[in-house]
Amino acid sequence: GKSNLWRRGASRDSLGGSSPTDSLDEASRFNATPHRSACVVSCRSEHRDEVVAIAKMLGHGVAVPSSSSSYKNDVWKAVYGANLERVGACDSWLVICGQDGQTDLSKTQQTVLEFLQLLLEHRSGQPLAYAGGRILSYLSLEEYRAERVRYVQALEEELSQLKQRDLDGDLPSWTPTFLRVHGCQYWKGFNGRYKLCDGPHHGRNFYIRDFPDSFGRRACIYFWDERDGDEHHGWWLGFEQNNGRVFAAYNKETASSIPPNANWSVRNWNGWMQEPTLRITPY
Repeated sequence: GKSNLWRRGASRDSLGGSSPTDSLDEASRFNATPHRSACVVSCRSEHRDEVVAIAKMLGHGVAVPSSSSSYKNDVWKAVYGANLERVGACDSWLVICGQDGQTDLSKTQQTVLEFLQLLLEHRSGQPLAYAGGRILSYLSLEEYRAERVRYVQALEEELSQLKQRDLDGDLPSWTPTFLRVHGCQYWKGFNGRYKLCDGPHHGRNFYIRDFPDSFGRRACIYFWDERDGDEHHGWWLGFEQNNGRVFAAYNKETASSIPPNANWSVRNWNGWMQEPTLRITPY
């Protein structure tokens, strides 16, 4: 079947309505779209068209209203709220800043983010979660452009591998360029999209999460061979804190060339326990 790498984002009509009525009318249809890895909740108005184009390529949602003129009154609030409802659940909410990062925000962006904070507190009772989303991730436009470049390079690499396989007449196991971790209940920061990194780790593929969690940590998926004994041999998902403490999920499967789909155990403060709903699937 066709790789999920080819999945595109929502149509232009679903990326921001021109009026509150249009947005609300299409909200139920948009909620039926697949789970998204990220959604842009704020960007500079002069960059919106380019940001939307990048988001569509990466499969990200966009909640930013399409018309900056609506900021002269409260119309934009209805549009913004409806767009957030349409996007539904996602793993990361993105703020596309100026070149100086998190402090380089336009006045319009500051207004949007202040309203978003109030909206989150009202709907979830806490400022960091909404419909499954995470705390905001700040990227400059250049960094977002770089994500697009890496995505295209990954597609080209996969196409090259497929063409070479056809030429060689060989049928190796398919290597997904992106993986999705979902269903992890104990460490929800593990959930999200992971991308394949250059070079293997202990002879197997190595993946890293697209965006860091609310504490700036980026989980990895990697294989550990038998050099340190059977208790370390297998697939790992996790990160190490600055103090050396490791938060991880472990799978004892050693024969698989890609991370196993299920049967993961999670290490928390008390030790190891089964995580029956954690799944790792090609994205």
